Amino acid sequence: MFDRVILHLGATKTGTTAIQTALHHASDSLAEQGTIYPALRRARGDASRVNGNGKVFKFMKRQESNTNARRSRLRTTLQNVVGESVGHTLLFSAEGLQQTSVDDIQLLKAEFERYGPLEIVYFVRHVTDHALSQYGEYIRRRRLKDDFSEFAKYYKVSFLDVLRTWSDVCGTGSVKTYVYDPSQDAIANFFKLIGAEPPKEKTIVHRSLSYEELALMRWLNTRIDDRLTLVKFATSLSQHPSLSTKKLRATSDDLRNLTVNNAHIVEQVNREFVTEGELKMASDKVIDDTPAEEIDLHQQGPLLLTAIYEALNYASRQSR
Repeated sequence: MFDRVILHLGATKTGTTAIQTALHHASDSLAEQGTIYPALRRARGDASRVNGNGKVFKFMKRQESNTNARRSRLRTTLQNVVGESVGHTLLFSAEGLQQTSVDDIQLLKAEFERYGPLEIVYFVRHVTDHALSQYGEYIRRRRLKDDFSEFAKYYKVSFLDVLRTWSDVCGTGSVKTYVYDPSQDAIANFFKLIGAEPPKEKTIVHRSLSYEELALMRWLNTRIDDRLTLVKFATSLSQHPSLSTKKLRATSDDLRNLTVNNAHIVEQVNREFVTEGELKMASDKVIDDTPAEEIDLHQQGPLLLTAIYEALNYASRQSR
């Protein structure tokens, strides 16, 4: 038995990949300190990233098994990854479990609690900041073609739905909710939260794309149908020094549009769940009403050529 069983659920765009990569590299040190983090393989095609250890629960997304079969497989899976490990804390990090069904959350809770009291750790992020970051991810990985002003009209964070679903099953007292602040050291804060010494080595993961790079990716999304090729383009850009220092910002109009769909979520998450900090509609640094600069990518030959060159190099390295 462990004193604590911690399940870190994300949310997306709250430093999860950096945290998971740091946990992976520090798994031996963590074990010496009494925290068992079953480390799995790196993310496919990107040596700098580790997608947590949530892959051990991937089978739960398949709905063909009956409850008893799923319970048996989950129990066996946990026995295999935990083994004979001894410590005071057992830790899993799995963004993919955020949208788990109530039935599967009940299964997870029952099986985790065979190892000790379950604690859910969940980070939320100021809505406009989260929307900007999520927008970049959708440009990179989902072939999104909308500009951010259009995206802001329909974007809605899922924080409240996730928190309510998990707290209904596990109990509100078992769900710890923190406000993510990208200006702080997310890795050091997380290690402190689990009672461990943070790693001395700096964890490096892919950076966000610049304003011009996002414009380039949107342009490519309208002209290339193959999603994998586009992901390779975006990944190659993020693995190299930025071609620009300019970042995408939201306008006051974007904030007003986001407020329509999200203000009630912010209010309820703060009232019902936030353990530390205060969730807001936007931080102080992301609103900028300066007219956006029009980018004519036909005149940006060096930018386009650099992206193509780096994407081809990336694809070549992965095929070796």
